[in-house]
Amino acid sequence: GGAADSKDGNEDCVGSRLCLLSLAENEQLKDEPIIALAAHCFAKLHSLDLSGLHLLTDASIGASVLAGVELRCVRLLGVCELSDGPVLELAVRRGVQLCELSLNGCHKITDEAIHALEENCAAGLVRLDISWCRQVRDDALGRLADACVESGHWGAERAGRRSDGPAGSLLPSLKLWGMTQLSAKFHQGHSLAAG
Repeated sequence: GGAADSKDGNEDCVGSRLCLLSLAENEQLKDEPIIALAAHCFAKLHSLDLSGLHLLTDASIGASVLAGVELRCVRLLGVCELSDGPVLELAVRRGVQLCELSLNGCHKITDEAIHALEENCAAGLVRLDISWCRQVRDDALGRLADACVESGHWGAERAGRRSDGPAGSLLPSLKLWGMTQLSAKFHQGHSLAAG
């Protein structure tokens, strides 16, 4: 068989073997092509970058999350219409497998999404960018940050030890640009529950 034939003789899409896909900054892309790609090409995907696709909605992001059963890295910078729903689904379905998530500029993200990440992803999450997500409050973000620190890989560099997270050598990172709603109490000790 050719390159498009599987070992058992059944044809499979070359796209079904994709591990990394970036469609970033293709500003004219809408939901329909993303939903079609998700249905046929996202099963083995580890990394998905849909940053800058301002016309996408929860429908295409939700389809991507459902189809991407091996997703570990998801970048959705500037997907302005993204709400909590697909992030909740991502958190529940990927759990500790999710190690990187960027929601930078996703203005509709709230504490509900952050809570789902805390409950399901804290032990594996190594990089999180929620810059400009102004509906996220410092108590929810503080609980997520504390859960990540308690998992043992955030803050490891301050203690002089290497990260033990699933990404091994990746430096733990929390990006919070434009998060002026966060109080001094968050910056001094993470969660309000701790104080």
